[in-house]
Amino acid sequence: MNYLKFPSLRLLISSALVLSFFACVTIQIPTSKVRLDTNAPYSSLRSLVADTPSSAVPLIEKYYESTLINEEEKTSLTRLALERMEQEFDEARVKQNVERVLSLFASMSVLGFDNNDQAVVEDVFKELIGIAKKNGNYPLVTRLASQFFALSKEMTKEPTADQRQLHATILEDIYPILELFPDPILAHEVCGSTVAKISALYQGLCDETTGQTIEDLLKSSFVVEINRGIDLVQGGIQVEIGSGFFITKDGYALTNFHVVESELKPEFEGYTKMVVRLPQDDYTPRKATIVGYDPSTDLALIKVDVKVEEVFYFDDSESYAIGAPVFTLGAPAGLQNTLTSGILSARDRRVLTLGGVLQVDAPVNFGSSGGALLNERYKTIGVIFSKVSGFEGLNFAIPSATVLEVLPRLFSEKEVMHPWMGIGVTEHENRGLEVLFISPQGPADKANLKENDVITHVDGSAVENLTHLQIALLHKAKGQLVSLRVIREGRIIDGVLVSLGLRNASPFDGFLSKRYMHKIAPLVLGSEITVLNSRRAIYRVEKVYLNSAAYYANLKPGDTVRIRSVYQSFDNVAYISMRISRQALQGLDNIFTFPILLNSQNFI
Repeated sequence: MNYLKFPSLRLLISSALVLSFFACVTIQIPTSKVRLDTNAPYSSLRSLVADTPSSAVPLIEKYYESTLINEEEKTSLTRLALERMEQEFDEARVKQNVERVLSLFASMSVLGFDNNDQAVVEDVFKELIGIAKKNGNYPLVTRLASQFFALSKEMTKEPTADQRQLHATILEDIYPILELFPDPILAHEVCGSTVAKISALYQGLCDETTGQTIEDLLKSSFVVEINRGIDLVQGGIQVEIGSGFFITKDGYALTNFHVVESELKPEFEGYTKMVVRLPQDDYTPRKATIVGYDPSTDLALIKVDVKVEEVFYFDDSESYAIGAPVFTLGAPAGLQNTLTSGILSARDRRVLTLGGVLQVDAPVNFGSSGGALLNERYKTIGVIFSKVSGFEGLNFAIPSATVLEVLPRLFSEKEVMHPWMGIGVTEHENRGLEVLFISPQGPADKANLKENDVITHVDGSAVENLTHLQIALLHKAKGQLVSLRVIREGRIIDGVLVSLGLRNASPFDGFLSKRYMHKIAPLVLGSEITVLNSRRAIYRVEKVYLNSAAYYANLKPGDTVRIRSVYQSFDNVAYISMRISRQALQGLDNIFTFPILLNSQNFI
């Protein structure tokens, strides 16, 4: 697929490559904070708890920290919130809302709900697995099963005979789904365990090799074709080409969001029709339906009315070594079943809105987007998106770790919307993520999180970098409580609670201002600046971060900069124009313009 057709993607990637620090973020201007009701704090919180208990819990902590309620009132309100959440939990089970049940289960666990009760866990997960199976959400079934087995291992190191039988019964029940969708995360929990005898049924799921050949996989790789009608100016039919590959035997397949984007955007003007061309049909056009899509990770799930013999098995992208051989399958320029090879060059490149991506040196061309990236065992470790014009040899893939986190939601949601905390962060030199800004009225602003806190853990799991934190939040839902461990002024603080909100497509749109550049410069420019003249937007550079945008623009400590303009050119992209003055230049000022990505990664 040609990225030149999608300027926001083109700028997003090229900016990240030229100015590596530009995976940073612009931040909403902190104009106000959450207003605490100092007149009747306890009664106002009780009302909020009754209405939205998950959202109220962080405010309870904040009111207590501000000494507006005492410890007894805090305990009473927290207990009330937990009781109300248990009621919502039971209601969600009755309504068979799997995602809501999981979200509330996790939130109640944070508040002290006894999720170590084996009987409760067994009942809940058996019920949810049955609902997800009935709804045909294969990745959700396998994810629920893997979560269940992981919890079981935590709660009971030596399972009883009854528990082993329950595990075997669940595996037997979902075996038909595992035949359709072999999930490596479930394999990790099951293979080699006390119930491994049943895993002999899975073959490729537990085997290091699937027994598949490249010829087998070529049968399940196909061309995605977007017909955009006749070009009245240049003549001829406009056709855009992408790639796709089957992940289930009943016709579910993956491709890139940008490949099918024109099928989804109501503002797209003109004719557009998507078809796929399969090897088994001699590449005659066949209709396909878009099931779900995620612009933030550039993934789309499509359904083709076909039965396939071979599917692509996923493998762990995180443990695959840099320098190890990789293969790509796709349709560059529409040339079906093209196989290329190379090595894994790097990981965690920040070129998409969420999550790091893999960099490979395998030849990839326009039309390869949506194809599979394979390891030396012919298992899928990523989804290719094609090169950017001007950066030949720099090719990327969305890692399988990200794909598998998003996949259950691609099955259940038309458009995947991701949660956020509403904070601007940067990676701290001693590991963890330092909070530089908190969005006004955002989730973190309603919690007891503070600027300059360093986040080291989320729900008990360490987060050492930005990608770790993004992956930790991918499978969580709006309204779900997360518990943070932070370092604040040298002290370790556990149990900082945040009720997640919903990430906007452009969370910073409309909040840029040249008079507030000192607030956003560390993230946007990679420099620390102080105000010299607020009215005229004149600042002095105090510090420049290595490999940042300011570093590549040759900004130096002591420089004086005047922000000339800040303007938005098109969706999710803005520009900062500045005049740079330096005494050594003897009056010869430089003018520099920086591109700003309004949906960048460092806003979580």
